[in-house]
Amino acid sequence: MIQNRLDKDMLLQMDSTAQYGMGQHEDGSVWSTDEALADDNPWNTYVHKGLPAGPISNPGRDAIGAALNPEPGIGSTLSRSTLIRVNRCSRPTSRITKRRSRS
Repeated sequence: MIQNRLDKDMLLQMDSTAQYGMGQHEDGSVWSTDEALADDNPWNTYVHKGLPAGPISNPGRDAIGAALNPEPGIGSTLSRSTLIRVNRCSRPTSRITKRRSRS
């Protein structure tokens, strides 16, 4: 979504950027105030096109550790061809599961 909007020279309109510029990000709320959405701060992507002036967050120690040392089987990336194979293999199983759940 972000790249598509950048390619079309659109506003990104990400609440997190509006909240950050107003200092409203620390309470964990996903809702932005009307004041934050209209504020002309350099991070506000409701007002300014393109990426914000700088990062609005940094990953914590746990997130960095998980990225550097992923647990086996968690967070793996599938190519399109692999995903197609996985979907083909899972279809019969899902049908069987649905039939059993109806009984």
